[in-house]
Amino acid sequence: MYRHKFYDATGKRKEKKKSSFKTEKAALKALLKVKAATLRVKQNILNMIT
Repeated sequence: MYRHKFYDATGKRKEKKKSSFKTEKAALKALLKVKAATLRVKQNILNMIT
């Protein structure tokens, strides 16, 4: 199971979570994908502002 807390574009606190992975490695891999996607969205928002 992973749980990732972050702030969305409007400043509201959000959480993404998922469970039922067969291995801890699979959960970590999925968490890293979610974190990377979150960072890409933040970067796109910053690029739109500037």
